[in-house]
Amino acid sequence: MLSHAKNLGHSVKEFLSDNGGEFDNKEVSAILSQEGITQRPTAPYTPEQNGASEREIRIIIETARTFKYSNPGCNAG
Repeated sequence: MLSHAKNLGHSVKEFLSDNGGEFDNKEVSAILSQEGITQRPTAPYTPEQNGASEREIRIIIETARTFKYSNPGCNAG
């Protein structure tokens, strides 16, 4: 995703993420440090600080739920 942003002509200066393990680890920190990007985690238990990601996750969950209950061959419960 970082290379995609660069290809579009954007410069990334700061990376905002929640405190989840997928972003709070040595590998990600090393990549961001190598690129000169500051990593800024949000405060714990405040998903509203990372609105775009939370919205995307909610959309994915709602879509999956819709598919599950709209499939006539699926027993819903």
